Amino acid sequence: MVTLAVVGLLAGFVAPSMRSFVLNSRLTGSANELIRSLQYARSEAIKQQKNVVVCMSTDSSTCSSTYTAVNSWITFVDINNNWQRDTATDTLIDAHPFESSKTIFSGNEGLRVSFAASGFTNPSNAGNTLVPTTAMVMCDSRGNKGSAAYSSARGIVIAPATGRSTVTRTITTISALSVTGGVDTLCPP
Repeated sequence: MVTLAVVGLLAGFVAPSMRSFVLNSRLTGSANELIRSLQYARSEAIKQQKNVVVCMSTDSSTCSSTYTAVNSWITFVDINNNWQRDTATDTLIDAHPFESSKTIFSGNEGLRVSFAASGFTNPSNAGNTLVPTTAMVMCDSRGNKGSAAYSSARGIVIAPATGRSTVTRTITTISALSVTGGVDTLCPP
């Protein structure tokens, strides 16, 4: 009887920690997958000597212009540098779905990153109507809460010139990215 009580107490302490561990692992996995796609797009742009775009999508085929119902990101060769996937001419390299009920993507300026043949990011599209994303925030139902200096959300920062991307968990950085992108309603603090 005492053994069962001790096991019950231990399970009560472990269960909340396990839930947090699972949620953190999912977010970290999603952030790392997006970083992998950005790095792959950059290397494909250099290898193929063509513009390659990574953008958020609602249908795993075309780029989305809003955060609503985004459920994947796609990587494609952009022949005419308009940062939109033209299914007749642009080759889809990768489509990566994610569980949108668990994760929200937000960018500070847009929903796409374009890499030039040099591997650097393109500053704007051919018509100068779109600006590249330089930061994204991923979060789940916990928003941008955390413990000490670390957030439960993940920030992805893309260097504007070089195109190098990094992931951060620092709560102050993610808060700054959220405010810049106006995404506090999507990833509340």
